[in-house]
Amino acid sequence: MPKVLHIITKLAVGGAQETVITIADALQHTPGFSVIIASGPTTQVSGSLEDVVKKKRIPHTLILGLQNEISPFQNLAALYRLYRFIKNEKPDIVSTHSSVAGILGRIAAKLAGVSVIIHTVHGWGLRDDMSWLKKKLYIFLERWCGRLSDKVIVVSRYNLTKGIHEGIVVDPKKYMVIHSGIDVAAFENRRRKKIVGISSHQHIVGTVGRLTLQKNPLDFIKTAEIVYKTIPNCCFVFVGDGELRTTMEAEIIKRNLQKRVLLLGFRSDVSELMQHFDMFLLTSLWEGLPQVIPQAMAASKPVVSTDVDGNKEAVTDGITGFLVPPNRPDLLAEKVIYLLKHPKIAKKMGAAGKKRVQQFSRSRMLHQTLDLYQELLTSKKPL
Repeated sequence: MPKVLHIITKLAVGGAQETVITIADALQHTPGFSVIIASGPTTQVSGSLEDVVKKKRIPHTLILGLQNEISPFQNLAALYRLYRFIKNEKPDIVSTHSSVAGILGRIAAKLAGVSVIIHTVHGWGLRDDMSWLKKKLYIFLERWCGRLSDKVIVVSRYNLTKGIHEGIVVDPKKYMVIHSGIDVAAFENRRRKKIVGISSHQHIVGTVGRLTLQKNPLDFIKTAEIVYKTIPNCCFVFVGDGELRTTMEAEIIKRNLQKRVLLLGFRSDVSELMQHFDMFLLTSLWEGLPQVIPQAMAASKPVVSTDVDGNKEAVTDGITGFLVPPNRPDLLAEKVIYLLKHPKIAKKMGAAGKKRVQQFSRSRMLHQTLDLYQELLTSKKPL
């Protein structure tokens, strides 16, 4: 019975983690497969999905020292623990996710003699604020670990394009696109759930994500302030939490937007809340291909998003929503105002998004992933 080990840095609330849990849960109900997840500890501020894993009865183990930060001592300790764990578990496939777990996990798997090694890029770890040395080290490690991989999955075509441009991708034939899948039905025709603090006649612009640098939540506030000056009858809702919560709260007070920008924290009823949105707004600085965009599309919501990485693969500019450059809250506000003033166009865009959301379905992702596992396992069998 083939055993699959998924390694991810931590089981915090996020799209990559939800993808890992979805695949692992499907595998444990697939005849002929067994599965286990290994991750580093999850901090409370990040929000944890460990309870979800426990509820689904997916085998899970913690690897101490496995963390997002670069720390030679901690990284080496985590590498050793991963190696020992892999040697003991003897998985047929090791599938890694996220940058640090992807590097350490692939090295440990290779040292342990694992037959099939797969890595999934949920967005490259390159950022504009990286130092030259750190960027070069990251590219070197990703190139080298790419050689250790039997296959590398990217969640959007733009991730592959960027990887080639940055010199990470050595052999494009090793790479394949598998979109992160969502439960489309869970976001279709759900009942509208009233949001406390918002009246029924107000327009609602909403988003879902972590309050982190990547999601650039301060631009969400800036956009709200600009829109509010033109359309006072609107409210902005951010579903999610993170380390920038205190900063966000202070900014909201500073701009006197306490009744116009609501921070709802982590919620388990996102599909119901999203039904109440007039549109979905995403202000990210970088992405792989965020699951929240297909979720909004499944809910028939037009999307106004930054034009970064995989976002453009989900949002067709002018058809299912609008794309604008990052760090431009003025342009985001312009598109939001346009859609609020033209509800028929907004509805048409939402309908267009719903028509094409099946390419981001969970069933399609699982089918492609299982086919890949079978193909690689077959190719490794001795003649």
